[in-house]
Formats: sequence, C-alpha cells, structure tokens
Amino acid sequence: MGDERQLSKFIERIYESALDRSVWDRLLPDLFDHFKSSIGGLYTPVLATGRSDGFGWTFGFDDAMVKAYSEYYGPISTNFQVLRTFPVGAVYTDQMAPDYGVYEKSEAYNDFFQPNGAEHLLNLIPLRGGRRQVSLSFRRGGRHGAYDDREIAQLGHLAPHISQAFRIGQHLDRIEGQRHSLAEALELSRDAVLVLDNKGRLVFMNTRARDIIAERDGFRLDAEGAPRASVPSESARMAAAIHGVTRGAKDGGRSPGDILQISRISLRRPYQILVAPLVPGRRESGGNGAAVLIVKDPEAEPDTSAQSLQRLYGLTATEAAFVVAFVEETTLKGTAERLSLTMSSARTYLKRVFAKTEVNSQAALMKRVLTGSVMLTPR
Repeated sequence: MGDERQLSKFIERIYESALDRSVWDRLLPDLFDHFKSSIGGLYTPVLATGRSDGFGWTFGFDDAMVKAYSEYYGPISTNFQVLRTFPVGAVYTDQMAPDYGVYEKSEAYNDFFQPNGAEHLLNLIPLRGGRRQVSLSFRRGGRHGAYDDREIAQLGHLAPHISQAFRIGQHLDRIEGQRHSLAEALELSRDAVLVLDNKGRLVFMNTRARDIIAERDGFRLDAEGAPRASVPSESARMAAAIHGVTRGAKDGGRSPGDILQISRISLRRPYQILVAPLVPGRRESGGNGAAVLIVKDPEAEPDTSAQSLQRLYGLTATEAAFVVAFVEETTLKGTAERLSLTMSSARTYLKRVFAKTEVNSQAALMKRVLTGSVMLTPR
C-alpha cells in the first residue's frame, strides 16, 4: 500500500516537471532512493553513436565521470548499442540484452561501470525523435543486486506518465518559442499592438503600446486591463467594437471589426485604432475569441509608402494614393473630401482596392495595410 501511495506522489511530481523542469532537481534523487540506485541520470545520447553532450540531470556523477562517459565510454558501450533498440516507453535491464555476456566482458563495463559501483542497469526511454533519445538510467552496485521484477513493474507503472510529461513539455516549449518569436516580431512594429482575450482584457502589448499607455493622452487601460478612452462616447464605441469581435455580437458571429478615432487630451491629432478579430473569419467555440488593437499615432508615425502599396498589391498610382489617404482619414467620407472625390467615385476606388488586396471590408483593408509588409517613408 505504501508503494502505491509513493508511486502516486511520483506521478503528481512527474507532471509538475512538464511545467517546471527544475522539479527534476528534487524528483530525481527521490526516484534514485526509491529504486536503491547510486548512479545515473537523465541524458540525451545521439542514437547513431551513443555520444552525449552531457547529462541534463545526474545522480552520483562527478564532473570527471560525466566527461568520461559522455566522450568515451558511452559511445563504445555494447550495452547502449543493443538497448537503444527497445521501444519508447519500455522498461528494461542490461540483463535483458541478448548479448549480456559480451557486455560483461566489455571495456565500458569493466573500466567504468564496475569500478563506479554501477554494474546493474534499470532503464527507460521516455522520448525518441530525430537523432536523439531521452534516457532515464538507474544503476547500482553488486550490494543491492540486479533490479528485480517488482522494481521493473514499478518503473513500468511510471513510464507512460514520464513519457507523457516529456511530450507535454516539448509541446509547451514549442508554444513558448512561437510566442517569443511573435512578441519579437511585434516589437518591430512602429504601431502600438495590443492583444486582448475573449473578455476584452490585455494579454500582450508591445513597447510602442506601453509608451502610448504611459502618456495617458486620451487612451489608457483600466484596472482590469481593458482599453478605455477619455471621451465616454469613444470609450463606449471601442468597448462595443471589442465585444463584437470577441463575443460574436454581430448576427450571431464575430464582427469583422471597426476603425475608431480616439481624441487626445493634448489636442494633437486623434489616435487611429483598428479593432479586429485575432484570427479573421474564424469562429471560436461559443462564438468567443480574441481581439487585436492596432493603434496608429499620426503625429509620430511615418506615412505608408504609395510605391510600396503599388508593388505589393498591384495598385495603380491613383489607387495607392487613395489607400494612403484612407489610412490617414480612417473614413470613406474623409478620404473623398481630402481627394476631392464624389462618394460614388470613392466607393468605386474602394471596390477596386478591395479586389486587389483581397479583403472585403474597410476594417480588413486597414488591418492589411497597417500590419502588412509595407515600407514606410518619412513625411
């Protein structure tokens, strides 16, 4: 009964290691004590050679032993060459190898394992992929004898949980890597970028967004991390736009977003804010999803290059000038007035631009231009 409780506690800690690898610093010694082992660890040998860059976690090894095993004895061990053929998740001992007699006469056994009190092996491969595998190896000397069926069964009970924890850890590492890459990319933006969760609360913002928030010039975050404007009517419209893209308020589905102007206390030109779904057109479970806010400061940011728009989207010079004006004015009416166009002509230009940029709404066009790979030039 005591073993069952102990194994259950080990399983809890094994899954904790998927979230925090430092858990192995405390878990590994306890596992070695449980299996009456004196030497071993977690390491990642190269499948073809057995060579290892070192141990992730060791028990009973000093630096000289790690160096000797990683650089010499591991690669020449017949024990490794045979046991690497066992499937992932299998628990095995050195005595299960078909050439165990050869191993007992090998240089690795007689010059390394035996002198270090590590004649007997209990091993698990939690993960294998590419050129490497992860090995969890327990070793002990002759005083305790070979690992018995009970110990093999106990490690076998832990094996699927250890393998699953490693897979979860790998998946989380990939997610964290992607998140870090995205964050770095957004830091390159000249515009402020804020990512909100499905309740309209801040999840991420880049440095430019932090600068704008710190200025408190008409745009801020409340105590719960929700964007707010100093003018109540503008704040209400922004909240409605965020609600529309995160909670499916428009016709039972997610809104394509909105383009807003937020007045500034300093009386400088208003911020231009695009509110859009984080994944356009995708409907999340229950109609909920995340939002992105792109805040452009017309006082600080350069204009969109008409030449770049022409090159990227195949626009004519007139169409590119129309898009540049639209990005600055944010409304079709303002764009028409600025370019001395009738509303009918402005709508015609807008349809042509929609077709060439492959969007179908003003909000989508704004997002395409503000977040696309468009070269920027000074005023």
